[in-house]
Amino acid sequence: MKFNQVTVLAAATILIPLGGTIAHFTAAPKAAVAQSEQLLLAQASETPTEGKGEKRRGWDRSKLFEQLDLSDAQKTEIQNIRQQARENGPGREEARAAREKMRELFASDASSDELRTQYQDSQSLRQELREQRFETKLKIREVLTPEQRTKLAELKPERRRHRGGKGPQSRTF
Repeated sequence: MKFNQVTVLAAATILIPLGGTIAHFTAAPKAAVAQSEQLLLAQASETPTEGKGEKRRGWDRSKLFEQLDLSDAQKTEIQNIRQQARENGPGREEARAAREKMRELFASDASSDELRTQYQDSQSLRQELREQRFETKLKIREVLTPEQRTKLAELKPERRRHRGGKGPQSRTF
Protein backbone atom coordinates (compact mmCIF):
# COMPACT_ATOMS: atom_id res chain seq x y z
CA MET A 1 0.00 0.00 0.00
CA LYS A 2 2.78 2.43 0.95
CA PHE A 3 4.65 1.58 -2.27
CA ASN A 4 1.58 2.59 -4.32
CA GLN A 5 1.35 5.96 -2.56
CA VAL A 6 5.03 6.67 -3.20
CA THR A 7 4.65 5.64 -6.83
CA VAL A 8 1.64 7.90 -7.30
CA LEU A 9 3.43 10.85 -5.67
CA ALA A 10 6.53 10.31 -7.81
CA ALA A 11 4.45 10.07 -10.97
CA ALA A 12 2.51 13.22 -10.05
CA THR A 13 5.69 15.23 -9.43
CA ILE A 14 6.89 14.27 -12.89
CA LEU A 15 3.64 14.45 -14.83
CA ILE A 16 2.26 17.75 -13.51
CA PRO A 17 5.24 19.89 -14.65
CA LEU A 18 5.40 17.87 -17.86
CA GLY A 19 1.74 18.69 -18.55
CA GLY A 20 2.42 22.40 -18.06
CA THR A 21 5.36 22.24 -20.44
CA ILE A 22 3.30 20.43 -23.06
CA ALA A 23 0.49 22.99 -22.71
CA HIS A 24 2.99 25.83 -23.14
CA PHE A 25 4.52 24.39 -26.32
CA THR A 26 1.09 23.51 -27.70
CA ALA A 27 -0.05 27.13 -27.31
CA ALA A 28 3.16 28.59 -28.80
CA PRO A 29 2.47 27.45 -32.41
CA LYS A 30 -1.01 28.98 -32.22
CA ALA A 31 0.51 32.32 -31.27
CA ALA A 32 3.05 32.03 -34.08
CA VAL A 33 0.29 31.32 -36.59
CA ALA A 34 -1.68 34.33 -35.36
CA GLN A 35 1.40 36.53 -35.74
CA SER A 36 2.21 35.21 -39.19
CA GLU A 37 -1.30 36.08 -40.35
CA GLN A 38 -0.61 39.75 -39.70
CA LEU A 39 0.35 41.80 -42.71
CA LEU A 40 3.80 43.29 -42.93
CA LEU A 41 2.46 46.57 -41.61
CA ALA A 42 0.91 45.33 -38.38
CA GLN A 43 -0.99 47.78 -36.22
CA ALA A 44 -0.50 50.66 -38.62
CA SER A 45 -3.09 52.90 -37.01
CA GLU A 46 -1.42 53.01 -33.59
CA THR A 47 -0.40 56.48 -32.51
CA PRO A 48 2.93 57.48 -31.02
CA THR A 49 2.92 58.17 -27.32
CA GLU A 50 2.22 61.83 -26.62
CA GLY A 51 5.36 63.86 -26.11
CA LYS A 52 7.70 61.27 -27.57
CA GLY A 53 7.54 62.34 -31.20
CA GLU A 54 8.54 59.61 -33.61
CA LYS A 55 9.99 57.34 -30.90
CA ARG A 56 7.65 54.74 -29.52
CA ARG A 57 8.15 51.50 -27.61
CA GLY A 58 11.87 51.29 -28.16
CA TRP A 59 12.14 51.97 -31.89
CA ASP A 60 12.44 55.08 -33.95
CA ARG A 61 10.01 55.44 -36.87
CA SER A 62 12.37 57.82 -38.68
CA LYS A 63 15.08 55.14 -38.51
CA LEU A 64 12.67 52.67 -40.11
CA PHE A 65 11.86 55.22 -42.81
CA GLU A 66 15.60 55.50 -43.49
CA GLN A 67 16.10 51.73 -43.56
CA LEU A 68 13.32 51.42 -46.11
CA ASP A 69 14.78 54.34 -48.07
CA LEU A 70 11.40 56.07 -48.28
CA SER A 71 11.15 59.19 -50.37
CA ASP A 72 9.86 62.38 -48.79
CA ALA A 73 6.62 61.92 -50.72
CA GLN A 74 6.21 58.39 -49.33
CA LYS A 75 6.89 59.57 -45.77
CA THR A 76 4.33 62.34 -46.11
CA GLU A 77 1.75 60.02 -47.63
CA ILE A 78 2.20 57.42 -44.88
CA GLN A 79 1.93 60.08 -42.20
CA ASN A 80 -1.26 61.40 -43.83
CA ILE A 81 -2.74 57.89 -44.00
CA ARG A 82 -1.99 57.32 -40.32
CA GLN A 83 -3.40 60.72 -39.33
CA GLN A 84 -6.60 60.06 -41.27
CA ALA A 85 -6.94 56.66 -39.59
CA ARG A 86 -6.60 58.27 -36.14
CA GLU A 87 -9.26 60.85 -36.94
CA ASN A 88 -11.77 58.39 -38.41
CA GLY A 89 -13.31 55.26 -37.02
CA PRO A 90 -13.59 54.01 -33.47
CA GLY A 91 -10.96 55.01 -30.96
CA ARG A 92 -8.84 52.82 -28.75
CA GLU A 93 -10.12 54.85 -25.82
CA GLU A 94 -13.69 53.76 -26.59
CA ALA A 95 -12.62 50.12 -26.68
CA ARG A 96 -10.73 50.52 -23.41
CA ALA A 97 -13.79 52.12 -21.79
CA ALA A 98 -15.97 49.24 -23.01
CA ARG A 99 -13.58 46.69 -21.47
CA GLU A 100 -13.54 48.63 -18.19
CA LYS A 101 -17.33 48.72 -18.14
CA MET A 102 -17.32 44.95 -18.66
CA ARG A 103 -15.07 44.50 -15.61
CA GLU A 104 -17.37 46.70 -13.56
CA LEU A 105 -20.44 44.74 -14.65
CA PHE A 106 -18.78 41.45 -13.68
CA ALA A 107 -18.09 42.84 -10.22
CA SER A 108 -21.65 44.13 -9.84
CA ASP A 109 -25.07 42.49 -9.64
CA ALA A 110 -25.58 42.89 -13.39
CA SER A 111 -27.66 40.26 -15.13
CA SER A 112 -26.25 37.80 -17.63
CA ASP A 113 -28.14 39.64 -20.36
CA GLU A 114 -26.46 42.94 -19.43
CA LEU A 115 -23.07 41.22 -19.50
CA ARG A 116 -23.78 39.65 -22.88
CA THR A 117 -24.86 43.00 -24.32
CA GLN A 118 -21.73 44.73 -23.01
CA TYR A 119 -19.57 41.88 -24.31
CA GLN A 120 -21.10 42.23 -27.77
CA ASP A 121 -20.54 46.00 -27.71
CA SER A 122 -16.93 45.53 -26.67
CA GLN A 123 -16.30 42.89 -29.34
CA SER A 124 -17.94 45.06 -31.97
CA LEU A 125 -15.62 47.97 -31.15
CA ARG A 126 -12.57 45.71 -31.21
CA GLN A 127 -13.61 44.32 -34.59
CA GLU A 128 -14.05 47.84 -35.97
CA LEU A 129 -10.54 48.70 -34.78
CA ARG A 130 -9.11 45.56 -36.42
CA GLU A 131 -10.87 46.38 -39.69
CA GLN A 132 -9.65 49.98 -39.56
CA ARG A 133 -6.06 48.81 -38.95
CA PHE A 134 -6.30 46.35 -41.82
CA GLU A 135 -7.52 49.03 -44.23
CA THR A 136 -4.77 51.37 -43.06
CA LYS A 137 -2.17 48.64 -43.60
CA LEU A 138 -3.45 48.12 -47.12
CA LYS A 139 -3.23 51.84 -47.89
CA ILE A 140 0.32 52.05 -46.56
CA ARG A 141 1.28 48.89 -48.43
CA GLU A 142 0.20 50.57 -51.68
CA VAL A 143 2.67 53.40 -50.98
CA LEU A 144 5.65 51.01 -50.71
CA THR A 145 7.56 49.59 -53.64
CA PRO A 146 7.95 45.79 -53.89
CA GLU A 147 11.57 46.17 -52.73
CA GLN A 148 10.50 48.18 -49.69
CA ARG A 149 7.89 45.56 -48.81
CA THR A 150 10.58 42.88 -48.95
CA LYS A 151 12.94 44.97 -46.82
CA LEU A 152 10.18 45.60 -44.28
CA ALA A 153 9.55 41.86 -44.01
CA GLU A 154 13.28 41.34 -43.36
CA LEU A 155 13.34 44.04 -40.68
CA LYS A 156 10.28 42.77 -38.82
CA PRO A 157 12.08 40.04 -36.81
CA GLU A 158 14.79 42.54 -35.86
CA ARG A 159 12.22 45.01 -34.54
CA ARG A 160 10.49 42.22 -32.63
CA ARG A 161 13.78 41.23 -30.96
CA HIS A 162 14.46 44.87 -30.13
CA ARG A 163 11.07 45.09 -28.41
CA GLY A 164 11.66 41.88 -26.50
CA GLY A 165 8.83 40.11 -28.33
CA LYS A 166 6.25 42.06 -26.37
CA GLY A 167 3.10 43.67 -27.61
CA PRO A 168 0.81 42.93 -30.50
CA GLN A 169 2.64 41.52 -33.48
CA SER A 170 5.54 43.95 -33.71
CA ARG A 171 3.80 47.14 -34.78
CA THR A 172 5.03 49.04 -37.80
CA PHE A 173 4.48 52.62 -38.93
